[in-house]
Amino acid sequence: MRPAAALRTLAVLAALSFAGAASPLRPASAHFLQFPKVDLVRIERDGLRIEVRYSVPDGVRALDLRQRHDRDGNGLLDEGEQGTLAIAVGAEAVSSLIVLLDGEALSMKGPDVALRDLVPEVHTARAVEATIRLSADLPLTPGEHFLSLTDRGPDDRGLVPVRITPGEGVSLGTLPPQVALGGGPIAAGTFRVEPSPP
Repeated sequence: MRPAAALRTLAVLAALSFAGAASPLRPASAHFLQFPKVDLVRIERDGLRIEVRYSVPDGVRALDLRQRHDRDGNGLLDEGEQGTLAIAVGAEAVSSLIVLLDGEALSMKGPDVALRDLVPEVHTARAVEATIRLSADLPLTPGEHFLSLTDRGPDDRGLVPVRITPGEGVSLGTLPPQVALGGGPIAAGTFRVEPSPP
């Protein structure tokens, strides 16, 4: 790994550690959220939950997104226009996310998209931010499983911090609890599901 890339990876992992006290699906650290895309994965006995925190930063892209969804041209995004904007942002956010469980691609429910603190004025370049939730409901059999996850940052650039959290009765084996994806790396490894209590 080149020195610059190594420094970026260390910065991402430091941000993940700094946010460690937060809820696994509610990272509170400003250092954590400085990245335009963050993946939060939780493994439960009954399936997988993924939350993607996504931001189109201040600038031309955010302005263009607003203008393209102002269908009536009144300069404000009404509820319906915000809905179509949310769909577009959600699709963009998860377009490069691939999750395999025991070698099989997971069919995820969603995305359920919620825009965060959206400024409805169209003629502004303020950031467009969203929380996107995906889920895969499938009872996991007791024993060892293998999970792999690949993702890329916006415009296929940058690193994506990933936090993986086990739920009750689940423990991580070789699967790393936190990793930075981008430019080829994947989060991959084993986890174990314990039998449900009688």
